[in-house]
Amino acid sequence: MYFLSLHFKMNIHIMQKYLLSFFCFFTISGSVFSQSYWQVTDDVRLRSESRIRNIIPERYTTYTLENESFQKVLLSAPVEDVFKQSRKGISISLPNTQGNLEEFIVWSSTVMEDGLAQKYPDIKSFKGYCSTDRSKTIRMTWTPSSFHAAIKGVEETIYIDPYFVGGNEYFIVYNTQDHVDQSLKDKVLCGTDPAHFDHGSGPKWGVRTAMGEKMEFRKYRLALACTGEWGAVRGTKEKALSDMVTFIDRANVYFEAE
Repeated sequence: MYFLSLHFKMNIHIMQKYLLSFFCFFTISGSVFSQSYWQVTDDVRLRSESRIRNIIPERYTTYTLENESFQKVLLSAPVEDVFKQSRKGISISLPNTQGNLEEFIVWSSTVMEDGLAQKYPDIKSFKGYCSTDRSKTIRMTWTPSSFHAAIKGVEETIYIDPYFVGGNEYFIVYNTQDHVDQSLKDKVLCGTDPAHFDHGSGPKWGVRTAMGEKMEFRKYRLALACTGEWGAVRGTKEKALSDMVTFIDRANVYFEAE
């Protein structure tokens, strides 16, 4: 403020020039900073590429991600212990299947043991909730190869996955009910048939309690292993662990709401 006043007294024409530059700078900067990291993309061209796709839902929306900018913001999220004290996470916008963006409050929440997390520092886990609907929760995984997210609402679960295997520029956003793993189709699987459960007019899943309400939180240790064949497909230990962490993050988005 003193700097501007000083120049105003020296030369009003110089002051006008500075004010114009100052105004233009903040107008341009404001528009840049307000831009989203996500942009809806027509995937007609992408479908013709020969790169591998493992996930092809019946319906999905394709987005382009400004990977480096998004990563920088995401990795600035506070750790969970800090968030519990301050109740302040970072604010990020994530896309939905309708082509819109939703704001989430996010913090870092590792699922790996400390020693394992230190050995593979590029594998990060995050969690959070929608700023306009706290019953909608999210779990995200950032790995050296890509980004994954699971957003669970009362009535549906949305996944964000790379368009191509290991891709970090194009992503698909889809309802989990719109994707059937073709390798498991028509095979007998362990589990239950959702059709056997009548939820009536109530929600399909558990509803997250209010932030101020007391609840019992249980934390379990899990020993997770894989076959040699499963690991060999991934190529490296880090990539195999990345897929394991992504799976556990997505499991937690359900467990923490029940």
